[in-house]
Amino acid sequence: MYFFSHYYTERHLSDPHHLAGLLLPDLLRDFTPVYHHLKRSGAEGACAEGIMAHYEGDRRFHASAAFRELEKAVLFEILDGRQRPSDIRMSLIAHLLTEMLLDRALLSEHPEHAGRFERLLAEIKGDLVCRELTRMGSESLSASFADRFSHFRKSHVPFRISEAAALADSLNRTYIFVCKVPMPAWLLENILRQTDELTEFVRLKQDALIPPKALIL
Repeated sequence: MYFFSHYYTERHLSDPHHLAGLLLPDLLRDFTPVYHHLKRSGAEGACAEGIMAHYEGDRRFHASAAFRELEKAVLFEILDGRQRPSDIRMSLIAHLLTEMLLDRALLSEHPEHAGRFERLLAEIKGDLVCRELTRMGSESLSASFADRFSHFRKSHVPFRISEAAALADSLNRTYIFVCKVPMPAWLLENILRQTDELTEFVRLKQDALIPPKALIL
């Protein structure tokens, strides 16, 4: 899941530092050792509980038949009749794009939750999160969190994907980070052209995509 979807599945939360925990694994690179540390030692406190909820939410989401089927459908649409290129990690692109499209659909359909999400973001105390990361045994992540989170909050990163161009840019930046090369221009053009149509397609599937925990709220 992407940033807003993680919040949406836990939208009953009222502690901003639980939200911080939900966001941390996607905000910071090489976060998995912190997760394993928490599994061994037990999650204590809102931030740690949010981290564990992030991994559990992703586990359910990515294992669901609805997500796998939608991923395949998105891949088919963005190829737009082309043969699947062997030199492009199309499965990675379809995976990330499906997550971003779900966020875009949820942000549009649930402005009340988007507003609450933004208010909780504003209440997160960065120094408290840094102390929690240090307590979890990760001083290096604690040191990088402050700048990363400041940019994330000031730039309204979770909300930028409401714009098709910003969504494509975020997707391309992530692809470059992972693969060290940009996505091809023809593929970015296909995604830009189809963003609204694909968002509507994902919106119609959202009830099947959101983990069961969220559906009972």
